[in-house]
Amino acid sequence: MKKIYTTGVLLLFLVLTVKAQNAANTSSNIRFMASGSFGLGFRTAKIDASVPPQLENHFKELRNGTAFSFELGAKAENNGFTLSYSQFSSSSKDYPFTTSVPGPGGPTTASGTISTSDKITVITGNWISFTPLSKNETVFLTSKLGIGAISYRSDNDLSSAGSSSSFELSGTGLALAGGLGLDFKLSKNVYFAVNGDYLNGRAKLKSDQQGLTASEEDEPEGLTHIRFTGGLRIIL
Repeated sequence: MKKIYTTGVLLLFLVLTVKAQNAANTSSNIRFMASGSFGLGFRTAKIDASVPPQLENHFKELRNGTAFSFELGAKAENNGFTLSYSQFSSSSKDYPFTTSVPGPGGPTTASGTISTSDKITVITGNWISFTPLSKNETVFLTSKLGIGAISYRSDNDLSSAGSSSSFELSGTGLALAGGLGLDFKLSKNVYFAVNGDYLNGRAKLKSDQQGLTASEEDEPEGLTHIRFTGGLRIIL
């Protein structure tokens, strides 16, 4: 996995360096750029084999959710550089479960519900290219590469036999981003943008409850997900 990240970082650095040099040659035509989009996201990591079968559907519900993104940056000719903040959110409320609890007279069965709210936040610096698909330049194919940080937070609430408890899991790691999209010109400075983004990252988790933090032997949480969003891009 380290080799994949290292190769990705080096390739992205090379692309950004070349594009920065090209952009420097057209610095007299630099324009401000901002965008916002909203849509759906889907986590790609498989459910761990250690998850009890009765909770598989609970974790499947957490694989799908909503996503939004905000970007600020600059555009020179057909290349742009942005800083983006985006988030994927999912939840599963009051999912029923049963479990075996050890006791002095032998194990007993206890039942309850679990509610989970997950958030994956990504901050990246990005290079974006704009390729016109029409002669009058009203439609552009956009491609994006980015690198930055990814963070994960999972808030969990358990309820059983009239009692309740809660715990939080969190972690951070390196993020690599890539995407393709289409920009449709609505007016001189406004575009409607549709995007498909792939965000790759993993994080070692820790908990606010003693005994729940992952050990060194545990695999990092897979945070990779795909997003499909639509929104507006403003170029001034």
